[in-house]
Amino acid sequence: MLLILTSIIYFNYSKLEYIFLIDTFALKTLWKIKFRIKELKLNTNLIFVHYGQKGKEKKGN
Repeated sequence: MLLILTSIIYFNYSKLEYIFLIDTFALKTLWKIKFRIKELKLNTNLIFVHYGQKGKEKKGN
């Protein structure tokens, strides 16, 4: 189960496209749907973000 932190739906009138941004803890997705006269184009860009803790490394003598 993914916890959705942010969900944005935006319509750009100049380019005639919908932009969906969904932000979760493990995954960020950006969907663009462009409207044209004869076709419907769907561009998806998936951005995987790894959330981890950085520990201090100990150097041995």
